Amino acid sequence: MVPQDRRAERLSALFALTVGEVGLPFGQAWVARAPEPGGSVAGGVVVLRPDRPVPAHVWQRVAAAEAEVLGERRRVSEQADAACAGLRPSEPHLIVATMGVRPDHRRRGVARALLEQALALADQLGVPAYLETSSTANVALYQRSGFGVSGHLHVPGGGPPVWAMRREAPG
Repeated sequence: MVPQDRRAERLSALFALTVGEVGLPFGQAWVARAPEPGGSVAGGVVVLRPDRPVPAHVWQRVAAAEAEVLGERRRVSEQADAACAGLRPSEPHLIVATMGVRPDHRRRGVARALLEQALALADQLGVPAYLETSSTANVALYQRSGFGVSGHLHVPGGGPPVWAMRREAPG
C-alpha cells in the first residue's frame, strides 16, 4: 500500500526502517551469498523472536517514521495492517518478518536454505513459526517447508490478497 510516486524508494525506506530498527536489534537475520569467490548477497531473511520482544517505544518510533514515508497512503496502510491483525497468533511464536532472494538467484534453493535457518531457530525455541505473504508462488514454497495456510483475506480498498501461514513447533 505504498504510494506509486517514488514507490521503489519508499519501499526501500520502509524495508530499511523495519530491518534496522526492529529486525536486527531484536530479531535475527541470515544472509546467503552467491557461490563464486567473494560472492554477492543472494538473499536474506529476518525473523522476530518471541524471547526478544520489541519495546513499545521502538514500535512508536517506527510507526512515526513509517507515517512520514507513506504520506497520504498512511491511512490505507493502517487499514491493511488492521485487517491482517486478526490473522496473527496470540501465543508466543517466531515471525518470519521478511525474506527475499535476488531475481538472478531464484530457483536455486536459496529461499529454502534461508527458511531452514529460521525454522531451526523456531524449533530450538519450541515455538510455531508464522508469516504473511501476498504471493501465490510463496504460498507453495512455504507449504513445502511445512507451513499451512491459517487464514486468507483481501486487503480492503483493492489491496493484495494476504495468506497467513503457520508451521507448528515439533513435538
